[in-house]
Amino acid sequence: MKIDPGFLNHWKTEHLMELCGPAGVVALLRLWGAAQIKREWRGLHLSPRRLQMETKWKGDADVLWDALTDPDAPWLDQDEDGTWSLHGFDEHQKQVIHLWKAGGKGGRPKKENTNSNSTYSSSSSYPISEPIENHMVSKPKKQAKKEWTPDETQCRLNAIFHRRDTTEWSEKEKKAFRAANIDVDDLAVVERYYATDADDKFHRTALATMLNNWSSEVDKARNYQPANQARNTNTPQG
Repeated sequence: MKIDPGFLNHWKTEHLMELCGPAGVVALLRLWGAAQIKREWRGLHLSPRRLQMETKWKGDADVLWDALTDPDAPWLDQDEDGTWSLHGFDEHQKQVIHLWKAGGKGGRPKKENTNSNSTYSSSSSYPISEPIENHMVSKPKKQAKKEWTPDETQCRLNAIFHRRDTTEWSEKEKKAFRAANIDVDDLAVVERYYATDADDKFHRTALATMLNNWSSEVDKARNYQPANQARNTNTPQG
């Protein structure tokens, strides 16, 4: 409820205080407050007794009634159907009434966008936002894909499987590589093992499988003996 700053010094307010004292002004404010709460300022069914009850007036009911319905200084106007309306409420509380009506429709009325398809800044040709269900949200920037750059150990493993260094590893291979925690000396042993073909060797064909079994690969490479060397070792000396 909006009250004019000059309300207390208005001649009608001073006249009301002369008739009913300060309590009469309080009664009027309570009447306005009831209208605010109920959102009813017209079609009020009032009588001297009902007005007294609504405003908690402790004095003579007729005194307050006569003061508020005085045609020369009215605070209440009688309607044609016998009900009462708050004098000048439509004009003085225009903004409040507007908000009541807007609230009944789900909120403040939405302003029409004369250029609803525009998602560009007036000073730039680049899009800065786009509408999504009546909300303006910033368009997320696309993150540039990080270029695949294998380290030296990964390049050496690529060479074992004859893979190009430009071919990015799968997430499964990357995860297995981190878990293997490869030592360069162990890698050299495995490289020698895979460097030559032999019927008695068992070579892995998948990088991920090798990395998942890295410790076993190192042990196998360290313990390997060529078949011809094993035969020479077992031949009795003449």
